Amino acid sequence: MRDGGGTPALVLLAATLGFLGGRRWPTPASDVEDRESGAFRRGGSADVALPLGRQLEEAGSAGQCKLERSCAYSIDEEAMVSQVQLVKLPLVPEAYRERIIIELGANTVYTVRDTLLKQPRFKNHFVVSFEPLLDKYASNLAARSKAVMRAALGHHHRRGVILPFAVGPTEGVMDLQVSDIDGCSSLLNFSASGKRGGKAKGRPGCSVARERRRVPGVTLRTVLRWLPAGSEVDFLKSDIQGMDLHALRSAGDQVGRLRRVQMEAALGHHYNSDSPSCAEVLLAMGGLGFRLATAAEVDGFAPLEGAFGTPLVYQGSETTCASTHRQEVDLFFVRKANTPTGLA
Repeated sequence: MRDGGGTPALVLLAATLGFLGGRRWPTPASDVEDRESGAFRRGGSADVALPLGRQLEEAGSAGQCKLERSCAYSIDEEAMVSQVQLVKLPLVPEAYRERIIIELGANTVYTVRDTLLKQPRFKNHFVVSFEPLLDKYASNLAARSKAVMRAALGHHHRRGVILPFAVGPTEGVMDLQVSDIDGCSSLLNFSASGKRGGKAKGRPGCSVARERRRVPGVTLRTVLRWLPAGSEVDFLKSDIQGMDLHALRSAGDQVGRLRRVQMEAALGHHYNSDSPSCAEVLLAMGGLGFRLATAAEVDGFAPLEGAFGTPLVYQGSETTCASTHRQEVDLFFVRKANTPTGLA
């Protein structure tokens, strides 16, 4: 779609209160009766007892659709939806085609913008970040905003853009389960039942969904198609609460365009249903053409000791997939030398 000046633009239908894609859902409250079987429970839990396959089937609408200029907004008794331009294209300038970073699940803490882009070795890199929580997305954009001064649309850094999409295994409108600590929000259901009188395991604030929001979802293959033709991604950092491997697999035959990948995995307790274990991620990534990085290959991209209490797994690391003293880990992979890049 093009803006008024003829410049290509990426446009999104953005929701403010949880209504998107023509479906209405009850708003969770502190003591609300079930209004849809299994969807919302007493105690304010919005956790949805649907298997991943069913969720993906429901969200399987075409990701790209025609947005009419004559439709500025849609209003319902529960929410307002508006058409909003996100960024001008091209998404990544051609000059950065060999130095691209993708960040899945930026939130506002330990972001690529605030860590890697401040280091001299990354002074010529460009980051494309994704954050489906609208307030966190807006907070990132606000970092570049100055009172009464125009800012570059969609840019949270002079060498970076951020988009309010969830990246996962399908295209369409998805259900984001939002927990009290919203950095733990996920497209997957939470493992804790949220039933009255039950105790949720794991980190407080990360075990039960309190709200469900409708967010736009795209596959990683689509994201890679938005980049300059024939380009590769120098580094992909993923922290999307159990969806990391699902997102990587969604790259399909383009997964070989990724040189380095850091991703989260469960170790012991699983916060989310259908989330793979550390050992399962290790095996699956091997099948996708990746291996664990050495310490030298990790250096500069991530601290070897890990961050925010989450240890890093690499070749020779103290923590491994067999460790039992942690609940989750980050794994750092590099592309194997013989992995097809998909850049025919």
